[in-house]
Amino acid sequence: PSFDLLHVHGPWGATSAWSLLLARRHGVPTILTAREALTVHDRNTSQSLLRASAKTLAWGTIPRLVDIVVYTSKLERDDSPTEGRLGSRIVWHAVVDEAEPLPSPSPRAADSEDIIVGFLGRFDPKKNLDLLLDAIPVDPRLRLVLAGGGNERLAQSLRERVTRMGLGHRVDFLGYISAAERAAFFARIDVLALPSNYENFG
Repeated sequence: PSFDLLHVHGPWGATSAWSLLLARRHGVPTILTAREALTVHDRNTSQSLLRASAKTLAWGTIPRLVDIVVYTSKLERDDSPTEGRLGSRIVWHAVVDEAEPLPSPSPRAADSEDIIVGFLGRFDPKKNLDLLLDAIPVDPRLRLVLAGGGNERLAQSLRERVTRMGLGHRVDFLGYISAAERAAFFARIDVLALPSNYENFG
């Protein structure tokens, strides 16, 4: 009761559920940032039937516990069959900090005819990084730079696939890069690729 508002990041977890229940009991307004967790896509790619069933159940529970659900894109809201008691809002992720503008990256100095394709993001099956690997052999000028991580098993599988395809000299794995390193990453590539079959952060 001492809070004016409760904002929960993601619906899953005992802490989130308990906080929402207590807030509802004390009449404290609640906001939930869904972070893709309420989408049909997330439910359909669950690792078990039990988890998928729990997610389906959540669609009916959310309106009873949450006043406003915040989605990060129209895609995410359209793919999420639930809203808060007072509806939902779209709040896009800020991708540019206008308080400290950075200069636009200069085009890469083309001292060769190579075309350098870059990916920056979390490694996840839905990101379709295998499609990028399949594209590299199509044109001998193509090079691929992969920055990110978060799924070491997938990263290892991709490295093994690169070796099997004989592309070790044309694919670089940078791992996680910090915000300070991003400008150098963008200066290194010609094209940024986002091959996800589902994406709301883009």
